[in-house]
Amino acid sequence: MCGDKNTNHLIFHHLNPEEKEKLVSQFYILEKIEKEFSKCEILCANCHDKVHYGSSKYKIASKAQQFARDYKHDAGCSVCGEKTECCLQYHHINSDEKYKGISKIYNMEEMKIEMSKCIVLCNNCHKDYHKVGVVI
Repeated sequence: MCGDKNTNHLIFHHLNPEEKEKLVSQFYILEKIEKEFSKCEILCANCHDKVHYGSSKYKIASKAQQFARDYKHDAGCSVCGEKTECCLQYHHINSDEKYKGISKIYNMEEMKIEMSKCIVLCNNCHKDYHKVGVVI
C-alpha cells in the first residue's frame, strides 16, 4: 500500500483469512511456504494494521483509556510522525521502570505516571527500535 521496502517492517498479509492455514513463518518445508505465500500480499506493519483495525471502533473502558488514546493520536510517532491511531503504540523508554502496559491501566493517576515513562512509536519504528536498535 505505502511502498515501504524496509524488510524489518514487512509482514505477510493473508488476502482471505478463511484460506489461511497458519503464519508463513510457521512453515519449514519450502513447498508449504510457497503455497501459503501465494495466499498473501506483503505489507508494512503500519499498513497491515490499517487494513485490520483502521475502520474498527475501539471500545474505551475508562476515562484514563480515552486520555491515553487521545494523547497517542495527538502526539503521533516520535520518530516518523505517523498519526494513524491503529498504528501507534506506547514504548517504555526504560523497561525496568514499567509498572504495566498502558492498555491494562484504568486509573487516571496511574495512567499519567505510566505514560510519562513512554514515547509513542508507530509499529514500523517500534520494530526498528527492537530489531536494529534505532536510537530514539
